[in-house]
Amino acid sequence: MKRSEFRTSLMGWRAALITLAAAVISFAAVLIPLVNTVVDRDGTIAVRDQRIDELEQELDSANAKLEVRQEAISELREENQELRAALPYTVAAEDVHDIRATATLTLAKRGDTRDLNSTLPNFDAGDFVYSDALSYDGETLDVSYGVSSVVLASGNADYATCAAATGWAKKSSLDPHVLEAPTTCVRLQSERYAAVQVLRYDANSVDLTITVWE
Repeated sequence: MKRSEFRTSLMGWRAALITLAAAVISFAAVLIPLVNTVVDRDGTIAVRDQRIDELEQELDSANAKLEVRQEAISELREENQELRAALPYTVAAEDVHDIRATATLTLAKRGDTRDLNSTLPNFDAGDFVYSDALSYDGETLDVSYGVSSVVLASGNADYATCAAATGWAKKSSLDPHVLEAPTTCVRLQSERYAAVQVLRYDANSVDLTITVWE
């Protein structure tokens, strides 16, 4: 076979292959939709597609509702925190501390100094008192540095009312007249609470009841 004839034959084969490939592609283009039509002839795919769309819409709606409810929960929690902050502090019965010491005693003018942290009879100091000391100068009850007091607006002074009280102020002396009502709380430098009530007083001495809690 001559070279020119071989080339002509080769080109003929190429043209035949191209024609065959085009025919295959055309056939596939017709066959694939036909297959899809045959497979989905009862509408199953279409029904499921519709259900998928419906479920996606329901999910979007549920997410929107969830977001709204989460915002509402956050707002309610903030309101609850504000309301709790506005409520007066109270001490539960199980949190009330035991009485450390209590006594009714008489303090003479410029007499012995009492140690409010002492557990000895009548709050005897036993030695020199550096803090939480109490004495009488004939006019006022003197307390050492670091002691605070507050007069309750209502109720008697006890551990629960003193622990819940606000408005504490440091004092170097306490007015016996104010102490005649059992409404004065004392907070010691040791962080213990005490209640002090004056039963009688004059220029020479004062009778009082002291209670200190652990």
